Amino acid sequence: MKQLILFITTFIISINLYSQRAYFDYVYVNNIDVEEHINAEKTFWSKLHKEAIDRKEKNSWDMWQFRNNGPGDPTTLFLYVHFNKPGFDTYSKSKIFSQDEISIETEKYLKRVVRTGNLTVSFKDSYGTTPAKFLVANYMKVDGFDMYDYEMMEKQLGPNYSENGRVGWSFAKVLTRLGEKNRYNYITHDFYNSFEEILNAREITPKLTKDQIDGWKQMLNLRTQVNTQIGELIISE
Repeated sequence: MKQLILFITTFIISINLYSQRAYFDYVYVNNIDVEEHINAEKTFWSKLHKEAIDRKEKNSWDMWQFRNNGPGDPTTLFLYVHFNKPGFDTYSKSKIFSQDEISIETEKYLKRVVRTGNLTVSFKDSYGTTPAKFLVANYMKVDGFDMYDYEMMEKQLGPNYSENGRVGWSFAKVLTRLGEKNRYNYITHDFYNSFEEILNAREITPKLTKDQIDGWKQMLNLRTQVNTQIGELIISE
């Protein structure tokens, strides 16, 4: 069964991240290499990220694993999300690993990878506390002439993040992309303390008032949700 691993920083639900940019690197790995790939991240690559954070060249780096898998897919998707310090597009030479060690691990990494893609996003708003154990990522497609109204709507709804058991919320606009399908231009994240809380929130079928129905229809007129994913936190640096 296909697994989806999402590397994403827990800082995205901190109020300090308003209008900050992040870099999403998508990496597709053969399913038979998933265990080796995760182990390499835990024992090698995460240490390099931590070293960059300690040198004040990077703010954070996290790893999540997504639960809703697609059948029959021979690859697993990993997403590395980085919050870099402004002006630090590259990092200093490592003092914990030699260049030969890095070259060997890079060669192994490239053999596991099938294809890659990346996004640059700007986090527009966020509420709540970190870290959270689970997230729900929602991918939205918004027409260009509706973007301002959509962003204002999300910012208005954001303070209500605690509804349905959420412990945090954020949303981001996609700025650039390479190698990824152009099906969405916004991403929202709902954070929960447990997978059970996500199921409980989805199990409830409330009776909506007329105002709630009108508000929901207005939301649907502004954006189309093209995908959703449930992720569990694996690593946080």
